[in-house]
Amino acid sequence: MQPIAVRLGLRGHGQLHHFVSGAAWDDAPLWRVLAEQADRLVGGADAVPVIDDTGVPTKGTLSVGVAPQYCGELGKQANCQSLASLTLARREVPVPVGLRLFLPKAWTDDPAPGRPRQQPVPSEPGQDAALAPADRRWRRIAWRQGSKGVLAARFAAVRIRVADGPTVREGKHLPGEEAWLIGEWRRSGERKSHLSNQPPRTSLRTLAVTIKARRVCEQVHQQLKQELGLGSFEGRSWTGLHRHALMGCTAFAYLQHLRLKVAADRGKKPIPCALPPKPTLPEIRRAVIERPFKPPLPPTRCPHCRNRLPPTKPKVPKQC
Repeated sequence: MQPIAVRLGLRGHGQLHHFVSGAAWDDAPLWRVLAEQADRLVGGADAVPVIDDTGVPTKGTLSVGVAPQYCGELGKQANCQSLASLTLARREVPVPVGLRLFLPKAWTDDPAPGRPRQQPVPSEPGQDAALAPADRRWRRIAWRQGSKGVLAARFAAVRIRVADGPTVREGKHLPGEEAWLIGEWRRSGERKSHLSNQPPRTSLRTLAVTIKARRVCEQVHQQLKQELGLGSFEGRSWTGLHRHALMGCTAFAYLQHLRLKVAADRGKKPIPCALPPKPTLPEIRRAVIERPFKPPLPPTRCPHCRNRLPPTKPKVPKQC
């Protein structure tokens, strides 16, 4: 809030912070407009909506949703807030369209004890997911052109039922819905496993490309925090945090619009493309900040009766 207040020439950021955090206005129409503009910017048949999470480390314990939980930014369990994100991405151009605070069990569970219900017993024991694709045929698939060459790995996939159904005895779960289990065998020898709810007839290449589309989310989260201050919210309320996230996502979409416009003016076609368009989003943000700020012109008509207003005289500083 402080940089915005300084940019607008305000004496302080208290009123601006109160306006953003207040519950007197509905932010749902703005989220809807943001999604519509993102669809115009990067939407298309090959666009992918990506759901991910990001953690915001917090020292205090009174902010909504704060609890000891896994924080991806730190790579370990820490006191933080966790937000679920929705990003619309087309190749290497992402635009965040939603951020929602995740509430841990400590914030949602009823402390009153309940009577346990009788649970069914699974007919077959569960299997290690990492071993499921081992006997499948592995294929080398390249998903994009990187700055140092083609990015590729070997993939294999098999249909499984994830053990995420109702809880049974000894903490086990019944089988849930069918899903794809995709194994990734990287050039370094490292192996990764992924789950996908794509339809049964989905090709292996489509599964691999869709999985790798998630990578752009990590870039979005990093730039929202480092460039646009997502983790610098000075408040504790649910409403204030989501309004702060809305402002960050809107600013990100605006910078992405300027980024693609500059690339198009230079004669390049950033979408679809193999490499991210130039200039980068941080470079665009620095250019916007360095641009001289021109305050908005005073209104010329009354917003109620639409009558023309008399011209205002510029204020002349008093002589000492």
